[in-house]
Amino acid sequence: MSNSFGDQLLHFAYSVDNLDEGNMEEIRLLLIGFLSEKLGIVNFELCLEERINEGLGLSYFWFSGREKPPARSIWKDGNKEYYGQTSYAYHQDKKLWILAVDADVLLNNEFIDHWSKAEDIPSFIAYAGNDNIRTSIIIPVRRNHRVIGLLNLESEDHIQPTKPLKKELEKIVEGIEIVLDLERSTDKRRKNTRKAIASLKKNAKVLPSLRTPKLFVAFSKNADNEVIEKIEKVVQQLDHLNDNQVVFWDQMHDAGNANEQIIEAIRSASYGLCYFSEKTENGYQDNPNVLFEAGMLHAITNDPFGQPRNWIPIREDTGPIPFDFSTERMIIVPRSTEGKILREFETRLKEMLNTFIF
Repeated sequence: MSNSFGDQLLHFAYSVDNLDEGNMEEIRLLLIGFLSEKLGIVNFELCLEERINEGLGLSYFWFSGREKPPARSIWKDGNKEYYGQTSYAYHQDKKLWILAVDADVLLNNEFIDHWSKAEDIPSFIAYAGNDNIRTSIIIPVRRNHRVIGLLNLESEDHIQPTKPLKKELEKIVEGIEIVLDLERSTDKRRKNTRKAIASLKKNAKVLPSLRTPKLFVAFSKNADNEVIEKIEKVVQQLDHLNDNQVVFWDQMHDAGNANEQIIEAIRSASYGLCYFSEKTENGYQDNPNVLFEAGMLHAITNDPFGQPRNWIPIREDTGPIPFDFSTERMIIVPRSTEGKILREFETRLKEMLNTFIF
C-alpha cells in the first residue's frame, strides 16, 4: 500500500459502507491535523452548496475554526460579481492555486493562479479573518460529476505547487467526495430505518392477535335496551367470536371489586365497544362511567403494543362529541323521526366489527 495519505484515505473510503456523525468528526479532525502538520494549512474549509435567499450560496460543512462561519451567497451584493475566490472556483469549476506575485500576503496584492491559469479572478477575501495568508488552494468537490462544493486550504507560507502535491490533494478531495456520499447514504438509511420502525409499530396495532380475541362491551345500566339488543344480535352473528370471547360488563359476576374486574377486562380484551348514552327524562346523555371506560380504551389503543387494538364508540345524536373522542370513527345511532332505530345501525356496526376483528 502507498504511504500517501490520499491513497490511504481512498482505501478507507472504499472499505467502509456507512459513516455516522462520530466517524465524520474523526475524519474532519484527522484531515485538519494532517494538512496542518504536513502542509502548514492554517485554515481548512469544506463548503457545500446551499440555497440562500433563492440564490446560490455556500455553507460550511467542515471548518478548522472554533465557530461555524455563516453561509454566504456566491454573489456580491446580489449582482453578478463573485463574492471572493471560493465562489468563483465553485461556480466556474476551476482548481485554483493562488500565490501573490511577490510572494507576499494575498490580501490587497496582485496574485496569479498556478493551477488552472485562470484569469479575471476576484480579489482574495480573508473569510477566516487571517490577513497573513500567502497561499490559497481551492479544489471543487463533486457528486455524480456535478460540482456541489469545494475544499479551501489556506496557509501563511508561500507554497509552490508541484505535480505530486497537486495529485495528492486531488486524491484527498476524491476521498472526501466518497466519504460525503457514504455519510449521505448512511443518513438516508438511518431515516428509512426510523420510518420502517414507525411502520412496524403501526402495523403491530392492526395485525391479528396471537391469542384468542376478546371483545369487551360497555354501556350504562340505564342504556336504551333496544340498542343493547341490536348490539348483542350483531355480536352473536360474528363468525370470529363465540360467546366465551365476548364480555358484557353487566354479565360479570365474579366475586371481588367490580371496578377492578372491569379494568382487567378492558386490559385483557382485544377489542372494545362502548355505548355512551343513557336515557333521561329529556332524552339522552353520556354516562360518566362509560366515558371513563372509553377513555381507558382510547389510551390503550394508542399504545403501539397495547391491548385492545381497536374500539368502537357508539352514542345518540345528543350534541357535541366528547373532545377526547372527536377523532374516532364513532357510530351515531340512526333513528327515524319517530325515534325508531334504523337498520343501517346494525349494518354499519357489523361492517366495523368485521373490519377490526380478523
